[in-house]
Amino acid sequence: MQSLTPDDTSLGGGWYSLKSKWLGEKRISDILEYLDRCVRDGGWFITGCHNIVGTEIGKGNYEISIPTISILFEKLALYRDRGQLWIATLKDATRYLREYESSELFFKASDGEITLEIKMKDKTKRGLPLTPSIFNMPLTVRVKVPDGWQSAECISDGTSAPCEISEDENGKYIYVDIVPNTKATVRRCEK
Repeated sequence: MQSLTPDDTSLGGGWYSLKSKWLGEKRISDILEYLDRCVRDGGWFITGCHNIVGTEIGKGNYEISIPTISILFEKLALYRDRGQLWIATLKDATRYLREYESSELFFKASDGEITLEIKMKDKTKRGLPLTPSIFNMPLTVRVKVPDGWQSAECISDGTSAPCEISEDENGKYIYVDIVPNTKATVRRCEK
């Protein structure tokens, strides 16, 4: 599996450039503040610790108790459930980023239907292979839909699922998850 390497500076730094916060019993308020800032500003939230222990904290520097880390997990779940935070391992986040930087989106709109296709290259910009059996994380695409649409469904791999239509100052849109080298069709539904 490809990963970020310590000396890879082509994307603004290797994994030594990814900021992380070490969890510790006395630092939970700092960690929660950091999480809030990452969600608000769209940043990465990377944490680590040496031990998760019952309730008794030993002499280790980055130990955290179950009651304290539960506070963090509850807040993470809240943001995740609101759709404000994607929780992934560094391995999955790396796969997603490699796919994203090596893919191209094609779309065709017709009356009441939008067809999307993501084509991923065989190799990254640096010539690293993108094996489809490994690099198969769905990429999330924001799709603008006509203002007249009230509801929609997405059909991918023969499976149909309703899409939640959202709206902001730029109009109506939906989010669609598409695995590279596949197609998805978004259709207007009549209520």
